[in-house]
Amino acid sequence: MTNPIFLTAKRGPAITFAALSTVILIFLPIVSGVYLSVGKSNPAPKIANALLAKSEFRDAAANKLIENISKDSEGIEALLFEAKAKEIRAALSDAMGTKAFEDEVVVITQKAYNFYIDGDAQSGSIDIRPIASMALKAFSKVAPLLSLAEGQIKDIAPIALTSSKSDIDLKQIKTGFTGLVFVLWIGFILFSALYWRFASNLHNALKFSGIQSSVFAVISILIFLIGSAAGGSIGGNSADQLPQIAIPIVAQVLISPFLTLAILGLITTVVLVGYLYTLVKKQLKPSN
Repeated sequence: MTNPIFLTAKRGPAITFAALSTVILIFLPIVSGVYLSVGKSNPAPKIANALLAKSEFRDAAANKLIENISKDSEGIEALLFEAKAKEIRAALSDAMGTKAFEDEVVVITQKAYNFYIDGDAQSGSIDIRPIASMALKAFSKVAPLLSLAEGQIKDIAPIALTSSKSDIDLKQIKTGFTGLVFVLWIGFILFSALYWRFASNLHNALKFSGIQSSVFAVISILIFLIGSAAGGSIGGNSADQLPQIAIPIVAQVLISPFLTLAILGLITTVVLVGYLYTLVKKQLKPSN
């Protein structure tokens, strides 16, 4: 027996709500992917994990750090960096690959996120001494003479995070964007439910919803593919080795939610089409 709440076969309202839900659907993959990528939580820990897991990135970052330190070094320190650059780079790269180093990077990025995005005034400074100490220990394994600088690390002052009234209120933007995502999803669900209320029959309703979920999946996968290509292109156009390696990795982390959305859209499509196929098969089955 047909449910009197749905499938009431009213063409005008069905077309109207189908159009409204489709308009919202076009924007849903975009805002949902962005929300999952950077709006829901801090993406920096995932980025740090992905970057530090790549030995190529660690080597390039170690090279960059050694280059910056050695150019300001004098005397014996300068000679050590010049003579043992390869060994120091390898030791520093290994140190950057440890769980302890990654944890400290995550702490730093989380404090910056809490301060600038969530407006947490308690996270107003970053202590870089733990990372500096790990780097120095890595140097000292190759050149023990550099361990003499260990006493200077405690004098490194925390980096103060500051913001001015003229800065963009990222917390307000995040809150507003989160609200927009939920409003769009509620609107889509509401208009879809109203379409089902006025749809002519179950076959048409299932077919239309299946088309919508496939469109959602296609838009999501297109964004993922375009983002991947753009990240690789931007990184490849850089003259510096570090961004060449880092940019594609960062891009991949940021756009990965779009692939998840595409998979969910495809699964939904398969379920709806499978159910529709079952209904059609039952109807076509000859009665005894």
